[in-house]
Amino acid sequence: MEAAAQPGNIRIAGVVRDENGRPMPGASVAIDGTSQGTIADEDGRFTLNVGAKDKTIRVSFVGYADRVVSLGGRTEFAIDMKPAAVQVEEVASAPLSPL
Repeated sequence: MEAAAQPGNIRIAGVVRDENGRPMPGASVAIDGTSQGTIADEDGRFTLNVGAKDKTIRVSFVGYADRVVSLGGRTEFAIDMKPAAVQVEEVASAPLSPL
């Protein structure tokens, strides 16, 4: 899934962690707005080649809110994810009728 290094590309690297600081293996890290990306390894670490014109990356993981991170000229990232807010809808209950 990761794009091969091209002239003008910059290699970025980092780690994705959960709200308790634990690594998040399998987190998706992609150039925002594209399908170019990679998956964090068993230690939550990733590397990705980005173009000089790319401004942000998007990090996602099931059950967690996506993070859009500005590159800002940096090449090393520590990304802390937060659980997605779960909205509970109103639940109606009805008594069971005897059989």
